[in-house]
Amino acid sequence: MSHTTVPQAESTVNLAGRVIVITGAGSGIGRALAEGFRADKAIVVGGDLDRGVDAARDVCDLAVVCDVRRPEHNDALVAAAMEQYGRVDCFVANAGIGIGGTVEEQSYEHFQRVIQVNLEGVFLGFKAALRPMRAESAGVLHHILISQDLSYVEAESVHAGVPGAGREVCV
Repeated sequence: MSHTTVPQAESTVNLAGRVIVITGAGSGIGRALAEGFRADKAIVVGGDLDRGVDAARDVCDLAVVCDVRRPEHNDALVAAAMEQYGRVDCFVANAGIGIGGTVEEQSYEHFQRVIQVNLEGVFLGFKAALRPMRAESAGVLHHILISQDLSYVEAESVHAGVPGAGREVCV
């Protein structure tokens, strides 16, 4: 399994003891974020699919199965953080899937899955995390958006929707 390594930058924020929840924590950017946050002494709660949750356990203080397309999984991820640590200081909506080709090459079913993971998954994660954050009047929501080749129509439409959805969730 390939792992992404991110160079460590000097942190200006003290993350020691902060509870950070990350979706897609078992691989790629999510794994690198978990490693970096743990290096800064944060408490990391990671969510990933069944096939990725064991890898997430290697880099997180607590890892649970989370398919971001399912509201109950997002709720359970945040509930696990609340039950174990009593709060959620930051929620990182990192889980995502690639577009993988042109419009002509993709099925409508694949495009729907991309929308479910990359757009609806962000909404559902933010919705789950906002409940305890609002109760504490504190917390930070982050969405990881990686631009690949945005020359494809489906890439434009999926990625254009995420910032707008984030604004609607937070207002």
